[in-house]
Amino acid sequence: MAVSREQVFKAADELQAAGQKPTLQAIRQKIGGSYSTLSPLLREWKAAQASADVPMSEPVPRSISGRLEDFAAEIWRVALELADSRLAAEREALEDARKQLEAERDEAVQLADGLAEELDAARSELDAARAEIAGLRERAQADAIQIAELRGRLAALEPLLDELKSRAAADTV
Repeated sequence: MAVSREQVFKAADELQAAGQKPTLQAIRQKIGGSYSTLSPLLREWKAAQASADVPMSEPVPRSISGRLEDFAAEIWRVALELADSRLAAEREALEDARKQLEAERDEAVQLADGLAEELDAARSELDAARAEIAGLRERAQADAIQIAELRGRLAALEPLLDELKSRAAADTV
């Protein structure tokens, strides 16, 4: 189906009303057609728009342009005052935030120092406990050796004890 001049003009008007730029691609997406068909019609629409947009050329009267300049200067002065006051407020807020961040950083550093001291103390205690455990293990091994020796002696003495008991029982009879 061929695209008509009215369809192209209507699509271009709708795109412009929607705040979009009427381009070949935008019109093609909207109504279809080929670029070779759309291109001359879009040029015609743009030419019609350009001729409709030509304003009358009449110089602005001096009395109006003077008032506009004064009004613009006053608006600019007020805008600068507003900008300066906002800038000062933002600078103050940034300074407060900087101070707060510095305080938090200092607190974090103190906390880290405290944790480092606690860690060093815990490591010292752990090293002492490990040394004590090693000493206790050595003592336990020595005690186990001594116990084994005593059991050996006891085992050697048991037959002698049994013989002494037998003699003592025989002597009492």
